[in-house]
Amino acid sequence: MIKIDTDEGAAFDMLAILEIKRTKGGKQAENNYNNLADTIKEHLGEALFSRILRSKDYTDLVMANSLVFSYVDLLNKDNNTLPAIDVHKANMARFKFKKYLQERFFNKELTEQKI
Repeated sequence: MIKIDTDEGAAFDMLAILEIKRTKGGKQAENNYNNLADTIKEHLGEALFSRILRSKDYTDLVMANSLVFSYVDLLNKDNNTLPAIDVHKANMARFKFKKYLQERFFNKELTEQKI
């Protein structure tokens, strides 16, 4: 296992992805979510972690990730007619919500940049 440093917003983005996977079922998905949640709580504390999970910012991030997942599922189907611009816009919305969460709760910019 490799431990890496990442922005707080990126960590919550990963947690949002694992939350979506967790809803699709499976013991490993549940374990992955719980492990990352525990790691984030260890760094931030229970109070801030819980406040972020209850925030509109995190809810928006989960919803944006859910849309991206839905689009990827559609792209994997035969006879797909989903325009690429829709996928791009969904991914950019996901980035925007991750950025908002980072700025609101941690008062700093993401180190990740979209180019």
